[in-house]
Amino acid sequence: MPPKKSKEKGGGSAKQTDVLHAVIIADSFNFRFLPITLEQPRALLPLANRPLIDYTLQFLVSSGVEDIIVMCRAHAGLIRKHIDKLKAARFFTQTKTEVNVIALGENSSISAGDCLRELERQQLIRSDFVLVSGDVVSNMNIQKALAEHKARREVSKSSVMSLIMKPAPPMSSSRDVENDIVLALDDSSGRVLYFNHAKNVRKFLYLPVNALGQSSVQLRYDLLDCHISICSPEVPLLFTDNFDYSCRDDFIKGVLVHEEIMGHQIHTHILDGEYAARVSNLFSYDAISKHVINRWTYPIVPDTRVKEGVGRLYAYSRGHRYTGVGVELGRNCSLVKDVVVGCDSKIGENSRLTRCVVGNNCTIGQNVTITDAYVWDDVVIEDNCTVDKAVVCSRARLMQGVKVGKGCMLSYDVVIGAGVELPDGCKVTTVKPLRKRNKDSFSFDDDYPAETTEASEPSLLAAIRDDSILGEGSRGHVYEEEEEEESDSAPARPRWGIDSPHADTEEQSDVESVTSDGKGESDADDTSRFYTEIMESVQLGVAEKIHSENLILEINGSKHAYGMPIDEIPAVLIKAVMQRPKNTPTEAGAASTFLKDYYTKSLAHLAPVLSNYIRPEYHKAVLEEMEDVCLTTDNIRPYIALILHTLYNLDILEEEAILAWYQSDLPDSDGYDDDIDRSTVRKASNQFIEWLQNADEESDEESDEESDEE
Repeated sequence: MPPKKSKEKGGGSAKQTDVLHAVIIADSFNFRFLPITLEQPRALLPLANRPLIDYTLQFLVSSGVEDIIVMCRAHAGLIRKHIDKLKAARFFTQTKTEVNVIALGENSSISAGDCLRELERQQLIRSDFVLVSGDVVSNMNIQKALAEHKARREVSKSSVMSLIMKPAPPMSSSRDVENDIVLALDDSSGRVLYFNHAKNVRKFLYLPVNALGQSSVQLRYDLLDCHISICSPEVPLLFTDNFDYSCRDDFIKGVLVHEEIMGHQIHTHILDGEYAARVSNLFSYDAISKHVINRWTYPIVPDTRVKEGVGRLYAYSRGHRYTGVGVELGRNCSLVKDVVVGCDSKIGENSRLTRCVVGNNCTIGQNVTITDAYVWDDVVIEDNCTVDKAVVCSRARLMQGVKVGKGCMLSYDVVIGAGVELPDGCKVTTVKPLRKRNKDSFSFDDDYPAETTEASEPSLLAAIRDDSILGEGSRGHVYEEEEEEESDSAPARPRWGIDSPHADTEEQSDVESVTSDGKGESDADDTSRFYTEIMESVQLGVAEKIHSENLILEINGSKHAYGMPIDEIPAVLIKAVMQRPKNTPTEAGAASTFLKDYYTKSLAHLAPVLSNYIRPEYHKAVLEEMEDVCLTTDNIRPYIALILHTLYNLDILEEEAILAWYQSDLPDSDGYDDDIDRSTVRKASNQFIEWLQNADEESDEESDEESDEE
């Protein structure tokens, strides 16, 4: 590899090497995570027990970025310390080269625009670079989008930015009212003609005149802004020349308004099957956490270790359950589904965890219920507590019988007294701001002091002990949130855990009224809607004998629409195939005859579709899903032997996989409430298993006889 060329003397410059740069804006510049961010920057908040910025850095490093600049403002020391820790663990070491990472703390910046102006002032960027927020989670490889950007730049230098977008249909769990955007794109080139947030678009959409001159224009309301941009070196200079650009959205709108005068253009790159999203508020924090747990971000999942010495080790089991090294599970405790339990944590007897994350070194008592909640490191939750749709930060303690309402946020070191019931939306912190924000102070989440001591702030320490509200022996005070300035016409911001993420109450009814079944789908997640579409496609395909190629196209279309990873499709598909059709007779005898005929014919018709998705590496997951379906739907269990036999005859499932599933150990507890256990499901398949084993023995005997004759 030739050495890098440096600038020539005498003012000339040599051709620069093709080093890919990235700039991370590791500051939130808003108030969405208060009061938590009084003590910790958003970039270091844990998501599935990993700091957010680690996901961003991993995405950049795996995409071949060689030079990373982290722009941090308040709490810059904490971010620098974390990056030094990653360097010590050789997180940035690639097979060919070491990634250069520097963290710049610019305390005078009051916006992302100021950070880019600082880049220009220090002359740090002189080639194309990736601009990304420090709270982005992505498994994409930036190289394809970068190649498109460079190809456009070869033709015309007018293209200054490429925005990374991801398909996300309305009401998707990836979206919320703050992140809904409306775009007009040139159909042939992907050039952005119009960009606005949906909350700013009321009754009419006004398109610029130049958009009407295009041969074909797409109006898109199904795209999610991933907050990843590929920028030309002119971008920091344009921010410097326009001090009213406080963020990237201001820049985009400014470029579009002045396009005819300045000649600059912005394009898009739309992801196909890859994942990218930004944790911009608690709604997206909740959604992206579940996406990681459900493996939409594969290979960036809890059980995949980034590098030796970086990250914790987890065991993964069906139902998206992850348990770290050293976890202790009490008798009859239940990890229902979509659960992460961090290393060295203890879960007490009869406790029940559903769709939640528990951090490292936590102690969860007996008869505790945690649902849709996020419990960070070193938390103690005593017996008989309930935590529902809440965030409990590190080192917090809940005494016996505490009930935490929906949308609550308990910041670091908070203690809640025994028997206290916190109302929905309650926020508790041990840090009290020393000053109020006002519109002229330019203060953000991270401006407040992170530590207080009894010696330095006795009055402050007294203020954060509120036994009358939080119970005897408590520590902390109820945080009174100061509202950001909003225009009179702007809708109130939804509250996580309490409101719908997609619209305010008045708009909600309008949106729900146009759903296909007349019922609101705001609470349905992408996985359930994807499953519903697949089931409808499968049953319609069987009823109308739709060709397998068309069914595959439909399934792939649903996969892309909902951003489902390919390894999730086999289990969803077999679950859809096993569902009883709506026209199943109600009388038991007639139903049995009908279903035997239905499963035999439908599986034969769907064989090419099933073979396309159910590959050998997915056989184990498919068999476990079939067992789960029989476990939860007892009127399907009698047909498990028939379904297994048919799938075997069609060469969709292999003998070794079937026998391995049948002979595998039964889990002690898997969180199901019904009385049907897995041994009953496997007994229902005994007839086929015995036939399979006997056929195998006969085949071996025939082989031995042939060998003797020879």
